[in-house]
Amino acid sequence: MVFILSSGATFGLGEQNVIFITCVQGLTNQATLRGITAECNDVHPADVLMAVVQGIATSLGIATMVGIRDDQQICNSGRTYFSYDSFFDEYGALDQKVNAHLIRVPLQRKELALIPAKHRARTRRKRAFRDAVSNDVQQTLKPYLTGAHL
Repeated sequence: MVFILSSGATFGLGEQNVIFITCVQGLTNQATLRGITAECNDVHPADVLMAVVQGIATSLGIATMVGIRDDQQICNSGRTYFSYDSFFDEYGALDQKVNAHLIRVPLQRKELALIPAKHRARTRRKRAFRDAVSNDVQQTLKPYLTGAHL
């Protein structure tokens, strides 16, 4: 995942800073992808990366991430392997004015009651895994942001 720290004003937002996610690289080999996903409690690697970026955003006090749209990808050769629009729709809302997806931190989740009962245990496991990843990132960054590593 490639992202930059940017001024919110760049996107017409009133926030001092945002994280602008410009690239999500994926695996095209489905067998490798399945294996990695299984090792991550059935959380897709791109979703694990979102948990990492959430941890970074939280550590820096950033409340909004901006996700690029498919039509903004200048390196897209016409063959789409990853739909940025579909991916970021899961996390935030498309803002027509900004022409990007605005994603609030912490990442929004569907209420557990709205998830079919037979999938709730799996959903809880996946959420616990993503939360642990985000918390680990925050704990790792904490000494550097407070100067405690000096």
